[in-house]
Amino acid sequence: MPHSAPTSIGPSPSQPPLALGPALQRQLQAGSAESVELIETHISWVVLTASHAYKLKKPVRLPFLDFTELAQRRRYCEEELRLNQRLAPALYLDVVAIGGTADAPVLLEPGSTEPAIDYAVRMRRFGVGALLAERVMTGRANVAELRDLARDLADFHGAADTSVPDAGYASPAQIEGAVGDVLTQLESTPHRVRLAAWRDWVRAEARALAPCWRLRRAQGFVREGHGDLHLANVVWFQDRLQAFDCLEFQPAFRWLDVMNDIGFLTMDLRAHGRPDLAAGLLDDYLQYGGDYGGLRVLRFYEVYRALVRLLVAALRGDPVVAEAAGGGDHAQAAKPRSQEDPTDAPVPRAASSAAQLAGGTARRRPDYRLCLDELLRQDATAPRLVLTQGLSGSGKSTVARQLVEQFGMIRLRSDVERKRMFGLAPEQASRVDGLDIYTPEATRQTFGRLEALAETVLAAGYPVVVDATFLRRDERRRFQALARRLGVAYAILQCEAGLDTLRARIRRRAARGGDPSEADEAVLERQLQWREALGDDERPWARRISTATPVTAEALAAALASLP
Repeated sequence: MPHSAPTSIGPSPSQPPLALGPALQRQLQAGSAESVELIETHISWVVLTASHAYKLKKPVRLPFLDFTELAQRRRYCEEELRLNQRLAPALYLDVVAIGGTADAPVLLEPGSTEPAIDYAVRMRRFGVGALLAERVMTGRANVAELRDLARDLADFHGAADTSVPDAGYASPAQIEGAVGDVLTQLESTPHRVRLAAWRDWVRAEARALAPCWRLRRAQGFVREGHGDLHLANVVWFQDRLQAFDCLEFQPAFRWLDVMNDIGFLTMDLRAHGRPDLAAGLLDDYLQYGGDYGGLRVLRFYEVYRALVRLLVAALRGDPVVAEAAGGGDHAQAAKPRSQEDPTDAPVPRAASSAAQLAGGTARRRPDYRLCLDELLRQDATAPRLVLTQGLSGSGKSTVARQLVEQFGMIRLRSDVERKRMFGLAPEQASRVDGLDIYTPEATRQTFGRLEALAETVLAAGYPVVVDATFLRRDERRRFQALARRLGVAYAILQCEAGLDTLRARIRRRAARGGDPSEADEAVLERQLQWREALGDDERPWARRISTATPVTAEALAAALASLP
């Protein structure tokens, strides 16, 4: 985890002046009719041609990195390529040797026998406005592209190396120490007036979470991840969002709990005024990855990342501090200035106003102080358990997703969890593999799994919506009993539409494909025969939701607010 501010910077006494980047720019410009640009940070140069970017590491030494020797710079270039090709293979091309002299450097061809004076990572160049931070701020980011990103990250984390090379990585002491270092650095900023309260929260949470951190490390959730996964390190490239600019120079920064990785993105979306997109991305990540147990540590990591970015923003005049505190330098060529500087309640508390959520309004600049305040308030929000109930095609999943985006609920979807038990991906068709995953025993196990997951999520402090048909009384009552046992609020949202509408939706869904639900019209006909009406003991907690027309945010809020 990046957390230490640099105390010194400069070349080794034996190194030449820091001029190789500008010299390479001049040489490439001399042979090109198009503009060649140079972006400089305290640890790198990025030379930009019309189609490529060449990233060179400066021969500098900082508390968290040492690039002073040629062999080290080559090794870190190769490491940067290895790490980033895991997530953005089309963006990161290769490592190129640089020959010639410091005053007249040249890019060497592969296999050249000329001595190398340095090395560079060669990337394809992407355009201005392509960063996810820019897409969010200009309203171009959408649910579909974030869903693809969530699936890619879930697959990436699922396949990432789990052979943690150092016992200290992601240990309770290292995690608490990282946050403590950020808090110490915040003492010299205007935020020092809040430090006592923040420290108290961090210490209390660290004590409570220490066993969980150890368990997650033992269970393999500490992996070689990205390490710096904020919105300015995700780019729209070749019609897809791709994460790039992994932290290559310090393994401790990228060997982390996977929830620390994903929590940086969800926090940054919140800070940019899009808690709906944050909740949606988390929902999709969980649907594809299934790490519901990680919710117990997610909010701590979101708070940590908000503190890091708060520090970066407070010290935005010092790019060295920004890089050490969590801002990478690989994408500075395209980053907007805002990225460089960077209770019991009847209704679950939304992260922002309902109007903002409905309108999806991003902030012109991210507000990490407000985001931090909202995260700490949410930590005290009482969880609740909501069931969606209705026939196939009645809009249950659509309503459940609205609850995710509007109230930050965690969705447990029966179609997804049923398939997960059989080793299937959410959108994988069971019939193709000749499986029968809809036997009575499979259904019994599915609802048992949903109940266990609901308890896990509620214990982590999050409101839950269970997305299933819930057409049988015994299925509903086991969740009502769970809510009573845990002392959380409970609700049933009955999703209803006409039969012609249900049939038409099922046909459209089948024709479209790619949906976790495999219910067809035959299933609908059987459901009509054996569905069981709500009993007198259930009706006080139930509200009817007509899905014949789009359900508004206000209608959902009103339905939940009217419950006992």
